[in-house]
Amino acid sequence: MNEEERRAYLSGYDFLVIDLRGANGADLPRVLGRWLGYVDTNPEAAEALSVLEARADMAAWLAALEATVGPLEGSGTFGAVDLPWSFDPTTYLAERIGLLRRFARGELKPHDFGVRFMYERGGSNSADGVAQRIVAKIAEPAFRELREWLRPRLTAAPASDRVVRIDHNSAEYAEAIAKLDELTEVLRGSNSSSLDPEEKGRIVVELDAGRQLLAAPRVRLTAVRVVLIGALSALSLLFPDFGVNVLASAAMLAVQAVIRSGREP
Repeated sequence: MNEEERRAYLSGYDFLVIDLRGANGADLPRVLGRWLGYVDTNPEAAEALSVLEARADMAAWLAALEATVGPLEGSGTFGAVDLPWSFDPTTYLAERIGLLRRFARGELKPHDFGVRFMYERGGSNSADGVAQRIVAKIAEPAFRELREWLRPRLTAAPASDRVVRIDHNSAEYAEAIAKLDELTEVLRGSNSSSLDPEEKGRIVVELDAGRQLLAAPRVRLTAVRVVLIGALSALSLLFPDFGVNVLASAAMLAVQAVIRSGREP
């Protein structure tokens, strides 16, 4: 990514804060998915984010959180708790991103989480009120910090419009193709009403086109980013079904591994 591309990418990132600040209870998972999906559309940013998220043991974090309160059996169990954030700034950011990604994927419900762990007596604990509390206390600070964390890493990244040679005999390539084929098959067979049929058809075509790009001996990274990574990211924004989200994320990581393993011609 050159300097001009970096500025354009960060400008697009900044624009997403408008949606974030206005998110209500129904929109919050979609808005979070759009934000994280935007980061994932750029291979260098997505790779940096995956390294960051690996710093957080979210299973342990969620287990520690569960130990702070009992089941919701009455108003006596409600109340804000001290969320078990790390004292290390980078791990703290990774934990917040990990939590917000789980909201975006539907693995955790923001309102349920907010009532259970961020309840405010005398405040609004409606779905919209909780959404705004999550935005103000978790999402927006993490949004700003992630931007600053990404910026120097994008500056140091190689130009994205280069051509690389793909090793079709590599384990990375085999895994990416297998995951793309699995995702495409599930998407074609899905009858979910959460994605317009024409939109689903467009994404399937782009997945097929992206697969053909990877099958070529040499590939231009911009083409892979726009066509294939863009289609995988769109699934997290337009198709909230948990199974598809998981498959799309796995396929994106596999494709990025292929790109990283590519060699200059």
